[in-house]
Amino acid sequence: MNIGTPLPQGIHFGVPMLHYLAQPCPGPAVQGTDLKRLWDECPAYAWGLYSGNPQRDEDEETVATSFGTAFHMLLLEPHEFARAYAIKPDGMNFSTKEGKAWRAETEAAGLEIVSEAEMKRMQRMKDEIAAHRIGRLILERKAKAEATMIARDPETGLWLKCRPDFLMPDAPALTVNLKTAHKPNPRAWQRQASDLGYHISAAFTRRVAKLVGLHDALPYAFLVVGSKAPHLPFVATLKDSAMAWGDLIVTRALRTFADCLDSGKWPGYADDVIEIDLPPWEEARLQKMHEAGAFQMDEKQEKAG
Repeated sequence: MNIGTPLPQGIHFGVPMLHYLAQPCPGPAVQGTDLKRLWDECPAYAWGLYSGNPQRDEDEETVATSFGTAFHMLLLEPHEFARAYAIKPDGMNFSTKEGKAWRAETEAAGLEIVSEAEMKRMQRMKDEIAAHRIGRLILERKAKAEATMIARDPETGLWLKCRPDFLMPDAPALTVNLKTAHKPNPRAWQRQASDLGYHISAAFTRRVAKLVGLHDALPYAFLVVGSKAPHLPFVATLKDSAMAWGDLIVTRALRTFADCLDSGKWPGYADDVIEIDLPPWEEARLQKMHEAGAFQMDEKQEKAG
């Protein structure tokens, strides 16, 4: 579904999120999330949630995702936050007459509700980023928040779209994505970055940036902040090796996506019966228990058995 005028190749500002999330291009458009779903799951899974699928399923949003979305808007587009969210007065109970009336009026106005405690937590996160040496530089630099980049993949013909949180096209060009983390420790976040395919997102964004005329190796950074107190932030980049793997995955996933669109066939996980083994760490744990005699029965157990 298209919403509004199709966007040509280039960098666009002020594109409504609904327009971006739909199909904003002259032809079928994919984003990094589509490719991650195809790669991590299967083509059928990616197609089931694809914006170009007329029978698409809605992706369920978790409470954590909802909080992260609100914080993104507060930090990146504070003027839009005021139009999209209402702060629930501290102490208000939605089971009371007054609370029910306020809630009904707020929802009728199309506003999302955040609690006073959530608002204080988001403000603390914002303050911690502003106090961080590099985080402050990112916020102070004249960055374009929520810029939409549109390009056509020369190999598959697919339209590509991405919307980095911060785009700094002026030299030195830089792309920054904001991430909230339950455990912002860099060691713990490294696992999260791998599990959630951040190397794929980064490689995809860099590819689109190159196609719209930005630097061939546009630096891509993550501004990470803890969603729990004390809300410590840090800035991270991916090694060249991680970006190289991400680029290979993007190329393969784009080819597969294009082939599936052409054929109309979106394979699932498996058509045949599959054999499941224990994870290596569980097998190693059981092996150690076995070597320690945990599975040996004493004489009394043998008689009882």
